[in-house]
Amino acid sequence: MEVTAGAMIALLPKLAELLKDEYNLEKHVREGVKSLEIELTMMHAALRKVAEVPLDQLDDQVKIWAFKVREISYDMQDAVDVFM
Repeated sequence: MEVTAGAMIALLPKLAELLKDEYNLEKHVREGVKSLEIELTMMHAALRKVAEVPLDQLDDQVKIWAFKVREISYDMQDAVDVFM
């Protein structure tokens, strides 16, 4: 299993683009986008730390978490693409 943050790296500029036009968004949408951006930044930082550890030295629970975070980030990217 590859532990990467590539999907999040691709998603963050899209969120930034949404925020760029935030004056057109309703307040709750704007707050949701900002919250999502913060969460993604934190997950990206955690995944970078995980990626520094050789895969065979990672705990199984960490591997599963990293895999699920990566899957979720792809789903989020698809949702942002649809929204845009």
